[in-house]
Amino acid sequence: MYEAEQRAEFDLLMESQFWPIDRIVDLQRQRLEKLLRHTRADVPFYAKRLDVLFRADGEIDWSRWRELPIVKREDLRNHRRALLARRVPEGHEDIADISTSGSTGRPATTSHSHLALELTKASVFRANMNDKVDFSRPLGAWAGERANEAPWPDGRRGGRWGPWWDETAAAGETFTLTHVAPAAQALEFLSRHEVRYALMGGTDARLLAYEAQRLGTRFSLDGIFTRGTDPTELGTQLVAEVFGARTLPLYSSKEGHRIAHRCPDCGRWHVNDEQVIVEILDDDNTPVAPGKSGRVVVTPLWSYAQPLIRYEQGDFATRGEPGLCRRRLSSIDAIVGRVRHMFLLPDGSRIVPTLTPAAVIALNAEMFQVAQVSRDVVEVRYIPLSNGRMVNLQPAEDELTAQLGRALTTSFRPVPSFDVPPGRKHIEFLSELDLN
Repeated sequence: MYEAEQRAEFDLLMESQFWPIDRIVDLQRQRLEKLLRHTRADVPFYAKRLDVLFRADGEIDWSRWRELPIVKREDLRNHRRALLARRVPEGHEDIADISTSGSTGRPATTSHSHLALELTKASVFRANMNDKVDFSRPLGAWAGERANEAPWPDGRRGGRWGPWWDETAAAGETFTLTHVAPAAQALEFLSRHEVRYALMGGTDARLLAYEAQRLGTRFSLDGIFTRGTDPTELGTQLVAEVFGARTLPLYSSKEGHRIAHRCPDCGRWHVNDEQVIVEILDDDNTPVAPGKSGRVVVTPLWSYAQPLIRYEQGDFATRGEPGLCRRRLSSIDAIVGRVRHMFLLPDGSRIVPTLTPAAVIALNAEMFQVAQVSRDVVEVRYIPLSNGRMVNLQPAEDELTAQLGRALTTSFRPVPSFDVPPGRKHIEFLSELDLN
């Protein structure tokens, strides 16, 4: 489904990355105008919110873009129904919900059409093509938070993972193992299936390399696609040393879709300008200068089911200097604060812990942080919500015990606040041990 639309989008993206900046902006505004008119007419939350943009004759005054109020994460939670479109354009009727907890204790849900997801996947294929990825080779994914889906040792076997129109991709296979499986099992699984590419979180890639060193496991990979957290310079170097692999990161979010990819030529992150508007703003909501860091505000251009016009997603980034690459897409020098720490287990192995949205909801917290404070103690810190609901610590304790084992003790401590330095992101899983 949506094959023709995805192929057309891919063909456009392969060409448009080399367009002059003015032409890219023209395309961006064409797409944005359609989204804005739909949003104003069919999404109750924006009924008056966008009026400042529209002149009396109905035309859009682009000079007033920055006067639009920024949508916050709490808006997603507090105005869920009002943010949903009453009607969607043809092709966007097939809609799914995605929930994310982020660094707060109150998960937020966004709705996306399957067409939007397929169109934005075209930007992933563009990044893959730029990186000269071989779609005929097997791909192993270490992902998913449900223990009963793709469990070790069998996992789940699937078909091609490359573009449907690429003849070489027909030979490609996928092998998926739940992320709940420990790193040692992930290594065995990937090695057994002789995968050449792997897909996982940025911190997971670093973790896997450490575990391979610890166990003396040896096998080669062509590349590791990373998502979510930053693989870091150390992780990129470690992955190259241990697996001989390139680290191929993608900057994305559940709310903003596929946002940017690392350029193989200049090394910067190139924003998918044709599909998302990215603003990097200071505390006064003014765009920062190149080389400066600020808050990331996104407007995904294919989000017709639940439009997010100027949505602050909680990330910080450093704006890149324009015009330094043959690809004319806007650039990001660094994505700041997308960090998740590894924890150290008694046997010397490492793990990247997680909590399901259900466990986070049960905490009934404004924000939370899971911290390894010593070799045998993990502390869950949380800011309680004053909403009269009961706090249930048991789901979080059960999930952490299942991941970390009973040799580590889990304690809980309510706190009044978290100290997050300016320009940084709250770290939800923190090791206070020296683990590099």
